Amino acid sequence: MVCEAYRIAEILMPQQIGLSINISAADLNDSELYNHAQKLHRQHPTLTPMITLEVTESCTIMDPENACDILHKFAALGMSISVDDFGSGYSSLAYLKRFPVKELKIDRSLIQGIHSDIDSAIIVQSTIDMGHTMGLVVTAEGVETEQELERLREFGVDYAQGFWLSRPLSVEEFCARHFIAPQPHVTQPI
Repeated sequence: MVCEAYRIAEILMPQQIGLSINISAADLNDSELYNHAQKLHRQHPTLTPMITLEVTESCTIMDPENACDILHKFAALGMSISVDDFGSGYSSLAYLKRFPVKELKIDRSLIQGIHSDIDSAIIVQSTIDMGHTMGLVVTAEGVETEQELERLREFGVDYAQGFWLSRPLSVEEFCARHFIAPQPHVTQPI
């Protein structure tokens, strides 16, 4: 997984496009993952800052101390840490304080319907404001309509991703679309 991330980061580097990869609870508990990443970092130090590790809060719940330690090690290498699916379950603000987080990714369940559901809109606006106050980048996941995207722009979200912007693409498809004929990004700055 980490080896593949470095391979893809090398392809994307000329365009200065970052790469996010999801890390599971099993990955966090695998001591070899960090050792492998450390080795790749020594071989390709300029690629490391282009990689973001996305972790869900649920994958840190089993062993929060170990998760905190390993995430700090990855951050020390230069990788960014993102909390994925924020708001989907047991959102603990303590994790934002303890972990070396640089990005919040608001779960799609909160995004859907924000143009018409006042409660969802209040929660999303508050989450964006809180993230910005903490100095975090905030990304909205699961944007599926133009109305949702417009509402998120009004709220000041930093990035959006979802089917409204693009369906999932292979690395090859992404490069063919965005390096040859630029189109809106898969994760689009707002």
